[in-house]
Amino acid sequence: MDTAIEGIPVQQIRPDWIRASILTKESIPPKAFQEDGGRDSMADARVAFSRDGDFNGDGIPDKAVVGTYEDRKGGLGQFLLILTRGTGEAWKVLFVDVAAGKPGFSALRAKGKRLQWWFCMQCDDFVEVLWDAKKKTFRLKSGMP
Repeated sequence: MDTAIEGIPVQQIRPDWIRASILTKESIPPKAFQEDGGRDSMADARVAFSRDGDFNGDGIPDKAVVGTYEDRKGGLGQFLLILTRGTGEAWKVLFVDVAAGKPGFSALRAKGKRLQWWFCMQCDDFVEVLWDAKKKTFRLKSGMP
């Protein structure tokens, strides 16, 4: 795990974190995303560990990433981090949410201008990542009916 994500020290993302890493295909076993015959199930499902877009509609580039973290108490989990371009073109934190517990697979899917945080490609375990213009923050809504 790393001590910075996209140049931002992890303690600036969440003060209780000591390490965190963005998921990459290189960081997980190939069998987690390759089907028999070598097909890329992530590509087939249109999910990725990182997505670029303008998720809050302000005209400034944003980047959403998913990964794993470890906190000061030894706790582990998954995270969703949305960054936006700040002054000087450096990334700054726009939103972060965690799923505490055993770290594992999660990925992002873009549905038009909407973003979804998936925890399983073979099931419908995901949340919608929605921009709340009144509160000027994101909120998560279960994707399950």
